[in-house]
This record gives sequence, structure tokens and C-alpha cells, in this order.
Amino acid sequence: IAGCWVGREETTMHVAICTDLTDELRAEALVRELVRAINQIRKEKGYTRDDRITVIYSTESELVRSVFVEYNDELVGSVLADNISVGEGETEVELNGELVQLAVEKV
Repeated sequence: IAGCWVGREETTMHVAICTDLTDELRAEALVRELVRAINQIRKEKGYTRDDRITVIYSTESELVRSVFVEYNDELVGSVLADNISVGEGETEVELNGELVQLAVEKV
């Protein structure tokens, strides 16, 4: 941990932050990227905020799979989905170096 700190001094103020990324921070970043990608697909299909959707995904990434499981409720709420399930995606998206196939369908 000692090597992760980056600091800056300005007259009477000292600021330091740790620049190491934890697994939790990586997962939270991936959630934000998934929400962005799903909402982009929703927009491209012409769906409105009133349209309920289902999200289907497939991936080889253990990290992406774990994010879909652990953050399911947050993802469902953020993209206004009725459910999220494993299946054949139609759009390949790279998120923070992880590949995922996504499909967004109107319910």
C-alpha cells in the first residue's frame, strides 16, 4: 500500500490519494460501463424510458459474470430492465478490457 500514494502540496494543504485499483473499484467501474453500454443499445433501438426491457448477456470473463450476479439489482434498476439473464448477445462490447455480448429486447 505504501507505494500507491500520490500526493501534492499547495501552501497549507496536503492531498494524497492511493492510485491502486481494488477488485471492488474495478467491479464498480464495470457496472457503470455496463449501464452506459446497455443504455446506448436501448437508445439505438429507439426504446424510451417507458419501455421495459430484458437484458441478455454472454461472456468468457469471470469478472463480468460476477458483476452481473453481484450487482444484478443495481443494474436492473439503472437500465429499467425487468430481468437480466444469460443467453446469446447480439452486440459485442469491450468494457475496461473485458468482452461481453449484449442483447436488449423490449418486454
